[in-house]
Amino acid sequence: MKGALTLLGRADLLRALARAGEDAPRGQRHAATLGFQLEAPDTRKDDEGGTGHAHLVLPALKASGGSEPALPPLQTSFFLLTGCRPLPDAPPADQLPAGQATPEIPPPLAETDCRPRGLPLPFQPLVRRERLWPQLKRSLQHDWMDGLDLPRLVSRLARGDLPRSLPARRRSGLTARIFILWDAADRLSPYFEDYRRLIAELHRLHGTAGLRLWRVHDGPDEVWGEWCPERVALPQRWAGETWRKAGPSARGRPAIPAGSRVLILSDMGGLARHTAPSGRWLRALGRWRAAGVSTTAWVPQSPRWVAPALVAAMDDVHCFTARPLRLRASGRPGADSLEAHLQRRLPPWAALCKALLVRASICIHLEPALLRSLRHTDPALAAEPGLEALAWSGQPVVRSSRISRALAPEYGPAYRQGFAELPAQVQRDVLQRVTAAHAALGRSTEVTEVLIWQAHARQEALEREKEAVERAERWTQAWSALVEDGAASPLAASAGAYARDLLLRLGDDSKWMEHQADWASCLVLTAGAPQIPAGLPAEALARAADRLRPRPGLLDLSFSTQGDRLLLAAVPGAATQAPDPGARITTPRSLVSRSDGSRAWLDRPVSAFQLAHSGTIGQQVWVRADALEYEFTELSRPSWACDWGRDRYGHFARIDVAGVRQTLRWIPPGRFLMGSPEDERDRYDDEGPQHQVTLTRGFWLADTACTQALWLAVLGERTRVGSAVIWSARWSRLAGSM
Repeated sequence: MKGALTLLGRADLLRALARAGEDAPRGQRHAATLGFQLEAPDTRKDDEGGTGHAHLVLPALKASGGSEPALPPLQTSFFLLTGCRPLPDAPPADQLPAGQATPEIPPPLAETDCRPRGLPLPFQPLVRRERLWPQLKRSLQHDWMDGLDLPRLVSRLARGDLPRSLPARRRSGLTARIFILWDAADRLSPYFEDYRRLIAELHRLHGTAGLRLWRVHDGPDEVWGEWCPERVALPQRWAGETWRKAGPSARGRPAIPAGSRVLILSDMGGLARHTAPSGRWLRALGRWRAAGVSTTAWVPQSPRWVAPALVAAMDDVHCFTARPLRLRASGRPGADSLEAHLQRRLPPWAALCKALLVRASICIHLEPALLRSLRHTDPALAAEPGLEALAWSGQPVVRSSRISRALAPEYGPAYRQGFAELPAQVQRDVLQRVTAAHAALGRSTEVTEVLIWQAHARQEALEREKEAVERAERWTQAWSALVEDGAASPLAASAGAYARDLLLRLGDDSKWMEHQADWASCLVLTAGAPQIPAGLPAEALARAADRLRPRPGLLDLSFSTQGDRLLLAAVPGAATQAPDPGARITTPRSLVSRSDGSRAWLDRPVSAFQLAHSGTIGQQVWVRADALEYEFTELSRPSWACDWGRDRYGHFARIDVAGVRQTLRWIPPGRFLMGSPEDERDRYDDEGPQHQVTLTRGFWLADTACTQALWLAVLGERTRVGSAVIWSARWSRLAGSM
């Protein structure tokens, strides 16, 4: 009985015993038993005219300093359900605004809709043939003496001029033996067809005899094999056969005799990101010059990207520009080192390469022919043929591939933002070149690139290319109809692989996801993507799920914490209460969003789905379940709490007020029914009707009623003394009347 009494009740009992005639020693013993101290009586009169009486004071409140020593507070963090937001009601799918007609749904996609609509893009050479072959012939010209020049000697004698030496007959033509070194470095892939055509022209002028061709890599020291010049020059006659020369091929340095000429088809390391290739070429040029070997180079870059040291070490250097240029040595071969030249060309190199990649950012396939076509959308880019090598080898921005390349998914969205700032006419020019280049591919490539262009183009450009955009959108609707139909066809069977590949190429392009929300939702669900891309509206995803998949049975989502993880388990069942960790909600499907931007879609039973991993204070997770969105937040111990933790009742926090502790419980948000049912006994009229209430935010609530100790600790010392005096006076009157 003593333990069941409150502090106030025990004090009343002591005062009643004192009024009943208890002596002071017994009163002190009773007070000590009940946890009080009995102070000396106050001789002053109280407010109601009574004489003073002994006062009862709690020792914990009388002592001025502190509470009993306790364990240090828990410093760990917990995931708490901190928010519950009702979602807006979505309008019915068949309800359209007034005056808007029902959109026409195209038939499902057929094989004829996927066939190429045109021919491949014609090859655009760096130099036209009529400009190339005279310059090529002069660069490989060789002069020699061919006996006595009799006509010239007779003419001089007829004039009475006695020559001091006999005139010789001079002849000129192509060098008898030409050794070609074709640099097959990966960055030079965009120029392979230009080099092949140059070899074909040389084969026509020179013939096969005395013409040898080696394939090297970033310098003459690494030889990959010897090729047949006639197979390179006339590939149509050798269809299906390799260009490698039959028999054993030299793997070391080519043996070049004195008096020969070496034709180098390379950038001489000028387009590399370091000076190692240029250094290898420079050392080889020194060896050849000492051996009496003539060297001629055709480089696919403008003169400012060719190191002066290399020009001085060669006999002849020509640039593969629209008008071929011949470079001459400056006379100071050591004035500009390879390192200084590289550092000087880096700033313009990076700016021009970025401008070209911005134009190529809407492409999901980037072939050398398309790269060259995009370079001609700007005069400054067209004047620098070396940009093709820089863009082709621009890893990690550009994904590596042997056939076609495109911007990596993690870099594409940032470069497309730069594309959105281009003039409208340039954007239209880029779109026309891209669609012309990919007319020979499947329609899916062209459609995707048109819709990427639409998401980032200016309004003026969109109005001028409206027909192309509408044609692409009809194709996506037909593709979605094919997937929704679910018919067994080769196209439907490959839809999942196509969707996964396309989403990987697009990357985190939130702007495209917003513009193509319906088709993007269909792609995500068809691909079975574990994460939902950023920018994709949840409403569009839910609409696509209703169309593509039958509405699943109700899933009982159970939230729990295991170690440092917040988990969600979905198993068939029934809902019980709000989704506090350890509780469940019922929903057909849910969308999980995290504060780091990642999202996931759940519409089938899973054993344990990780919502979040602890360790980042303040991180949040949102779970959409039908009409509600629940918010979980990782929180640390509140600054006002002296301790906190979790027990079998849930999360708690304790406060300390002048040595008096009070435990608070976390009340999670959610929905509940407020009010008494109509059939409840002893029901008052103001307790109904029952209605649903949504708590949008969680809060802390004391787990007990306010005790006298906490009340007195909050009110202060003066109020405590005054209250004790008042209670003593009241009990004095009560005891006198007993």
